[in-house]
Amino acid sequence: MPFKVGFIVGKDTDLVEDPKFTTLGGDTSFLADLPDDWRVDPESHDYLKDCKPGTKGFAHCDVALAWWVHKHCPDIQIDIIGPADLTLQRLKSNDFNFSLGFNAVN
Repeated sequence: MPFKVGFIVGKDTDLVEDPKFTTLGGDTSFLADLPDDWRVDPESHDYLKDCKPGTKGFAHCDVALAWWVHKHCPDIQIDIIGPADLTLQRLKSNDFNFSLGFNAVN
């Protein structure tokens, strides 16, 4: 049975799919199949799941980290938790939770 890990996300300022990252040798190929819902619109700073269809967005470091774990650690089942989905029940459904991009200050 896989270990279930929650990743509490909400970053909209730490872009990974960006030339500043890739020109330094950063490899974003693992993000090729990241669901667009978890990319962020650079203008509204909303996840694409909350934007008009056709809006383009980019992955930020918190979601990218969760997706990297998904791609490279088959014994870990990830649960990406956006701010609107954050509940005690959701947190308790995971074996462990990382708070990466959303906190009480956001």
